[in-house]
Amino acid sequence: MPHYFKNFPITSYNFKDDPNAKTVVVDIFRNIRTDVKIDDASAYTFYEIQENERPDQISQMFYDTPEYFWTFFIINEHLWEGLNAWPMEYNQLMEYISEKYTKTFITSYVNSGYSGENHLLVNKFSIGETITGSNTGHTATIVDIDVFMNRLEIENATGDFSNDVGFVGSISGDNLEKTQVYDFSLEKQINAAHHYEDIDGMEIPRTLFSKGETEVFEVTHREYEERLNDSKQQIKVLKRGLIEDFARAYKKLINQ
Repeated sequence: MPHYFKNFPITSYNFKDDPNAKTVVVDIFRNIRTDVKIDDASAYTFYEIQENERPDQISQMFYDTPEYFWTFFIINEHLWEGLNAWPMEYNQLMEYISEKYTKTFITSYVNSGYSGENHLLVNKFSIGETITGSNTGHTATIVDIDVFMNRLEIENATGDFSNDVGFVGSISGDNLEKTQVYDFSLEKQINAAHHYEDIDGMEIPRTLFSKGETEVFEVTHREYEERLNDSKQQIKVLKRGLIEDFARAYKKLINQ
């Protein structure tokens, strides 16, 4: 971002214990985002960032120069973290999600149309104990218990427990069983619930969700990250006739 940082003032900084050993650097810690404001909505137009589109390309499109790309990061709050907040293209997003969500969960549910509390993990099982499937003998180690989402985080699983009607903890003796009322599933974190929503898209407590429910929905970590990335695509862009005045005002303020 050479054209962006040229607007920042120069300062000296001591990187060592020696008070005389100072280095001249660009003062990148100067932050005046909120000092340059254009409140008139007519000053902006909205643009949806396309797949693989870069800030400099959008600047070229709107202003016939790539040099004003930095203004997008100033006037859009959701881009204040810089290029790290720029929407990712599909393959990059999938790689990011795969690297971020690597855990494995066993989630316990009530089946749709039923109610009960035997599936709840409050005061059940122990971190560090081994669980064993009742049918297959598959084992796994519990590394965390999330009572809010009602799931166990496991590692070193020898199978997926899909053919088991239940499993038991080696230390606690606690168990979960699949019945007409209760169910559980083993899922990779990427496909496990990030949160739950009602039919209107409002987030709801985990306790209101039951497996097979038609008006309560599970939003997975993959879906959450895709939504979040999509939400970054629409940005405000200053209209062409204002961009030069804005850039001058910003440069003046940042050098005060």
